[in-house]
Amino acid sequence: MLLVDGATALLDSSVRLYLNNALVTPQSAVRAGNKLAVRYDPSATRTITTNLMRVEFADTAGNRKTNTWQFSIVAGTAVRTVVTGQWDFEACDLSATVGRALRYFDGPSGITAAETRFGTCTSLGVALINGEDAKIMESPYASGVFAPYGYIMTHLIPPNGGGTRVNQFTLILDVLVDTTGGGAASLLQMNPANINDDGDLFWQGSNFGQGNGGYGGTGIFTPGDWHRIAIAYDEAATPAHAIKYVDGIFQQDWTAGHALDNVRRSLAPTAVLFGDSDGDNERRKMWINSVQIRAGALSQAELAALGGPTAMGIPTAIVLSAPGEPRLTIARVGNDVRISWPASVTGYRLQCTANLNTLIWQDVPSVANCATVAISGPGRFYRLINP
Repeated sequence: MLLVDGATALLDSSVRLYLNNALVTPQSAVRAGNKLAVRYDPSATRTITTNLMRVEFADTAGNRKTNTWQFSIVAGTAVRTVVTGQWDFEACDLSATVGRALRYFDGPSGITAAETRFGTCTSLGVALINGEDAKIMESPYASGVFAPYGYIMTHLIPPNGGGTRVNQFTLILDVLVDTTGGGAASLLQMNPANINDDGDLFWQGSNFGQGNGGYGGTGIFTPGDWHRIAIAYDEAATPAHAIKYVDGIFQQDWTAGHALDNVRRSLAPTAVLFGDSDGDNERRKMWINSVQIRAGALSQAELAALGGPTAMGIPTAIVLSAPGEPRLTIARVGNDVRISWPASVTGYRLQCTANLNTLIWQDVPSVANCATVAISGPGRFYRLINP
């Protein structure tokens, strides 16, 4: 939820949030300029299907306001995975929102610590996230320098899937990849040593993956734009695989090279974010708003429900929409608008009209559950229709 100052400023300490008329405590309330971003994730195990939210607040002149809204869930469809680690950089350091703090791979006096920067999108000179500022981390890159960059992630997931390593997990990143740098850019190194070893998950060519057969996708993981990427590994499945999504849109069910306890596809107790040390400089500068890791593999419906990046970061609770009630997600990407809907929704067409008073709707070309339209011409209204 985003509260924006009006003619008079919001009194931040006055904000009260209620769920079903019960006062609740937000996970965070972060001010950036004239905006206060309030984050609250309801319990994923609640069974009330129709929920009422209410926010009460006042401005510095003493004027009080109340706003209410309602949403519905399907009981029993809450995510069954567990968030064991999350890092949102709200304190401008490596501390954790959930779990243990990240650590600089080469120590607090190394090159990673010296070149890592914290700040806001504005102060670090990168695009806002859907028009909103956020506190972020800048991960460094230097052309021709094969330095031991990276951040040690202690994920706290016990071995699972029937092997001795972590075989079932989900990694989610809200990230912006620089437009220059290596032809590939490491996102994850599963070898904790990160010495003379290739990374295990890369951005490359506006997709992400690793190795032969690992870069399938729609090409929407574009550099220079904020994206939410999610990958759910299940090395215990038959066949072993990892399912990839970008901005809530399915990319690939990646099966090549996967197997139980595969050291390139399963985790030891620690891993290295953005690490690559085999000397080919497959890295780029990146800006990161939020990182989350979960014990267990999210389903495709849950991965789709994550949607695109937000200034408030990755939600810890994922609740699926009620069947038969698909909702459009709209995000600006450069000079275009990307319109998407859950991958689990089939048989629908996207349509648009310039005038709601007419009955003239036109189909919008789309790929899978996503359409990209240019920001130009008159305003338009969009809808999903099930013939």
